[in-house]
Amino acid sequence: MANINLHDQLRIIKGEVKPPSDTLLTLVHQAAAQYANTFMATYKLFNTDDGADPPVAINVNATDYLNKMINICGRIFRADSTAVQQLMRILVVLMAENINNIGLVENATDAQWESFLVAYMNQAFELGASVTRKEKTEYNNLP
Repeated sequence: MANINLHDQLRIIKGEVKPPSDTLLTLVHQAAAQYANTFMATYKLFNTDDGADPPVAINVNATDYLNKMINICGRIFRADSTAVQQLMRILVVLMAENINNIGLVENATDAQWESFLVAYMNQAFELGASVTRKEKTEYNNLP
């Protein structure tokens, strides 16, 4: 259950409550681009088949996870406005779940806004990419 009510969440989305120096959408896009850049440079490399003849697919869920995450990274790099808005809405929902009252958001500094976005960006990407728990678990369990 959210700690920040729906009306206050909408105030954040509309920009009535925002970071001091930028719009939330601009800050989300930049934080997402930074996250996407890091993800693309560090994602796991793994086998997708067993090497037999004929090959048998392995790590299917991990492959689906990776493909979904690479896809959303590409959308961010292309400045796909729908993807950026989607991440913003997801991040506002995550903010509402994890912050006790709207006053903390209304009085947040730029550094506090950035810190929150960075802390929840991975989760926002996974939600935005429609990653399933099964896909995430298999990917995370790979060496």
